[in-house]
Amino acid sequence: ICHALKCREHAPEYWSELDSGRGGVISLFELDPEAVAALVKFRSRVLMLIENNSVETETLFAKVTFNMKLITPGRMELHEF
Repeated sequence: ICHALKCREHAPEYWSELDSGRGGVISLFELDPEAVAALVKFRSRVLMLIENNSVETETLFAKVTFNMKLITPGRMELHEF
């Protein structure tokens, strides 16, 4: 990307800024920690609702959104978690 944007000489500097943990990789957590927190919360909720591995997606979504008034039926926005 840096080469395409003609800023290749700054690539190490940009990488260092993005790799706050200095692990040599850039994860979603470094880019958007709030998204990671939302995904973890959602995953935990889904795992609590799954009784077995054969749950259909529609049934699972209905369980996740039970007693929720969604802005768009069939779709959950971030703030609706």
